Amino acid sequence: MFFSKRISRKRLNLAKPDYIERKNGRHLLIWKDVPHWMIIDDEFSKLLTQCDGQKPLETVLASVSGERTLDKLLLSEICNLISLGILKNAQARTKTKNIDQQLPVLLENIAINITRQCNLRCPFCYNLDVLTKKDNKDLTSEEIISFLRGTKTVLSKKASLALVGGEPLEFPEKVIAVSNYAIKHRFNTLVSTNGTKITDQFAQQAREIGLEVQVSIDGHNAETNDPLRGKGTFEKASRGIQILVRHGVYTIMCMTCHSGNFEYLQDFYELADSLGVNEARFIPLKRVGGGAKCDLKPVNMEEMMKKAVRIFNNRKDLRRLIGRDCFTITANTCRLSNKRPSCGTGLQTLLLDSDGTLYPCLNTNVNAFRIANIRDEGFNFVQTWNNSRVLNNVRKLTSIENTNNACSKCLVRYWCLGGCRGETYATRGTLNTKAGNCKDLHKSIIEMFWILADNSGWIKTMTHIG
Repeated sequence: MFFSKRISRKRLNLAKPDYIERKNGRHLLIWKDVPHWMIIDDEFSKLLTQCDGQKPLETVLASVSGERTLDKLLLSEICNLISLGILKNAQARTKTKNIDQQLPVLLENIAINITRQCNLRCPFCYNLDVLTKKDNKDLTSEEIISFLRGTKTVLSKKASLALVGGEPLEFPEKVIAVSNYAIKHRFNTLVSTNGTKITDQFAQQAREIGLEVQVSIDGHNAETNDPLRGKGTFEKASRGIQILVRHGVYTIMCMTCHSGNFEYLQDFYELADSLGVNEARFIPLKRVGGGAKCDLKPVNMEEMMKKAVRIFNNRKDLRRLIGRDCFTITANTCRLSNKRPSCGTGLQTLLLDSDGTLYPCLNTNVNAFRIANIRDEGFNFVQTWNNSRVLNNVRKLTSIENTNNACSKCLVRYWCLGGCRGETYATRGTLNTKAGNCKDLHKSIIEMFWILADNSGWIKTMTHIG
């Protein structure tokens, strides 16, 4: 790494970190508004403390060159700090940035409840209160495809589509028809199923069109899974997974973590490995819908992060299965350090319910956040997306940059993003207050910084988080 004479002669001043934590001769530094974090050793810390605006950079570097070789990584990090404005020219005038520039709001993730019909009654289901065994109000595949066609001009380049329910495979033909259109029109498409209705015919069709299938299974055996999902569901879901794998379908296993099954997380991954699936996910229990009323207790996020890294360090063979689990998503949110304004509800996400009603996301599917119905006369999606009073209000209230939001001054707000705002509304009655598990989320982010410092080489990189 070569510094030009112009940079070398600058008297750089280090912006004071908002947070410093020390462990075993290393230092975690956080600048919350940039946002940026780094973990450095004692020598690099000494170098930065000498950047006080009094000495040229070349003098500072010379003072440490006898103690440490100025490797490319260190010099690269100095350049990065300069580009971020953390190391500033002490003699330069401060420029005021225009922070009012409005960027287009692009839709990144659409979830569609294919139906409210379901053959199971899982107590933590987000849609538990509206599930039914018969419903004639469901959207047809033609109506859903027409809706997707109308979203084209406001879609992100990496838009994803999740088909959920109810149980989508109550209507496999509809799932295939919608998925076939979506995949052909650049949606990364996934259907989430309880796995009990998977057939060879469906698996063959899913493989032919490139549909990913996620199967929910909440334990490594029937004793853990069946008390929640129903007698015999573990065996049926396992059989469904075997059918998918046999047909070469990209298959994902997903476990909702709670206090009753979290201790078996490694067993879950071992089961996934033995079944030959492509990916395994674990996600936290959300206190929305049935999850807000059932007796199950969520697991602390910090505990989940710590346990996950222990498992994948001890069992390197299981690392192939990680990808969209809450550990990897948290790791990449921390790694990317993007200045995102919220968790994304109504800003990057949208839910189309089976009756045609639109909501900001899966976890805000209540009347207070009803946006419109695609069956309404004269409905125009682009106009609704850009001008809806409900959506604009949700975007305002959930923004961590809104000074009326309790998260606006938080140290880790750009990594935590306020947690799930739908869960906050369900448990606390408002969108802009602190999450009920705020302290735990804060600890989990700090813990993840340390985890990344030691394990970044094997944690899969996600170039996009929506």
